[in-house]
Amino acid sequence: MNTISAGDFTAELDITKEMYEDFLDNQYEPFGSREKDQNGKIYSPALYLKKYLSEEISRILTSQLKNRIESDTVNNRGKKKKKMANGLPKRDFIVVKDIVFAYNNY
Repeated sequence: MNTISAGDFTAELDITKEMYEDFLDNQYEPFGSREKDQNGKIYSPALYLKKYLSEEISRILTSQLKNRIESDTVNNRGKKKKKMANGLPKRDFIVVKDIVFAYNNY
């Protein structure tokens, strides 16, 4: 998928209390609570969750993309396409640019 704007792709992920507590224990406390943001301040748990999810989702999607590229290369006898059908260059990585948190308030 090649996207150029924030409205191109939306996914929903329900984060349970247990998932959030696991994140706090295994990611935020040992790493995020000591890491500084671009302003030199320690990350808040919510901001570090956003950073962590962006990096993890990007890593997982990039890994899947590379597997697909390798599979396509083998199936097409080593020929790699340098451009996509719309003329844009192919990428070998995926970056999640933004994550928005929302919650049910009831």
